[in-house]
Amino acid sequence: MKEKSVIVSLWSAGSCGRKQLAGVLRYINAGHHWNVRIIMDPKDFTADVIRQATSDGVDGFIAFAEEDASRALAETTVPTVLLSGATPELAARKRDLAIFVNDNDVIGRKGAEHFLSLGTFASFAFVPDPLGRDWSAPREKSFCKRVAEAGHRCRVYRGDADGLAAWLSKQPKPVAVMTPFDFLARDVIDVCKKANLSVPAQVAVIGVDNDDLVCEISQPTITSIEIDQERIGYLAASTLDKLMSGNSSRPTKSVLMTSGKVIERESTRPVAPGAHLARRIQTYIEDHYREIASLDDITVHLGVSRRLAELRFAESTGKTIRSALEERRLEELKRYLVRSSLPIAKISALCGFRNELWVKYVFKRRFGLTMSEFRKQAQRLRPEP
Repeated sequence: MKEKSVIVSLWSAGSCGRKQLAGVLRYINAGHHWNVRIIMDPKDFTADVIRQATSDGVDGFIAFAEEDASRALAETTVPTVLLSGATPELAARKRDLAIFVNDNDVIGRKGAEHFLSLGTFASFAFVPDPLGRDWSAPREKSFCKRVAEAGHRCRVYRGDADGLAAWLSKQPKPVAVMTPFDFLARDVIDVCKKANLSVPAQVAVIGVDNDDLVCEISQPTITSIEIDQERIGYLAASTLDKLMSGNSSRPTKSVLMTSGKVIERESTRPVAPGAHLARRIQTYIEDHYREIASLDDITVHLGVSRRLAELRFAESTGKTIRSALEERRLEELKRYLVRSSLPIAKISALCGFRNELWVKYVFKRRFGLTMSEFRKQAQRLRPEP
């Protein structure tokens, strides 16, 4: 089979681009014959690059394209999957085009619903993208609309960076603040520190993208709405494959619904007695669930008694440490069953289960299916990319 020549241009400096690239590579590594050139910075994906590649006979593009590149893509008939907004010229292209966009209405609404689920805030606010990028406004509109539906007013910041601290200080406390992306959420938290505003006690903050690096190194850590960027990358590659094979020549605009999953961290989570210890336990489980042999491994590492650890964890989470560990392992086990063809015994061991008979019993009790039945059902019901 002849290799397909494909150019993939994604913003690899950011978490979103890296996750999208991982999805593209996962699709390719599943047995598809592509010769891929990866451009790490969209600024290097220029009109000249596009025209030269077209002249050389490139078979397809997957791209986060800036304005000039988008216009150049409009001049070609090369199958293209775009992971950013298109210029009017490109959007009007008659064939072999798919444009993937996030459902920003869902994202804004999920942010509002998370705050509303936490209890009573004295006020709600949205801090929009200072560069005015096109995905910020619909997130703002949807957030404010959902807040208004719940009977509250939403205030939107329209000033420059220098005035944000004074503006936040004037809002009735506690105030629930949404930003349209994680870097801006971090900036809001930094402003709060300089203005002596406590996060989350006085200002609760939520971002979008679940950029692990940004969210986890922030103090406090940032609650964020996760977008399944790896799945977007996988679907983009699958869609391009169909376009290059001639299975779909009509122009397509695909709206990718986000999972809407809120990854809660400290920036929206009130500090309760034992919450810090519970968080340390949960983090240890997340990082070491494969190798934990007993609960003593956790408590010895954290330097606390097992009784205290179990008591504080139950107070903060409503579940036992053992059940949290089991849930994490089962979550990973399900992912392997759906995404890999590894033997069940191998998967069980990879996920930290040391007794194959026990994990079979636990899985059947929890999900009502054997692992083999679950794998067959999941693969049969898996939507076509």
